[in-house]
Amino acid sequence: MKKVLILFTIFCLITTFVTAQRKRKNKGHRNIMNYRVLKESNHCGVDNPFIFIARDQKTFANFPINLSEKIDFSREAVVGFFAGTKPTMGYRVQVS
Repeated sequence: MKKVLILFTIFCLITTFVTAQRKRKNKGHRNIMNYRVLKESNHCGVDNPFIFIARDQKTFANFPINLSEKIDFSREAVVGFFAGTKPTMGYRVQVS
């Protein structure tokens, strides 16, 4: 009986700790970033899936797609998500 009581007490303490951590995480401490879509395409000519990140003009020069947008790299970055070649149309990369 004593072991059961000790195990129950430990279980309650762990449950309380986990609940407190969840509440703390969900209390408006999310990092929300604003973003805009510069270009979408079903076929961009990129065969392999990868993610491209440019925080400066030099890196952005290697971006595999031509974009006419002016980017202010002092305030913005460019992130490209490429799914690569798929067997059929209808695949999509979604950022949320």
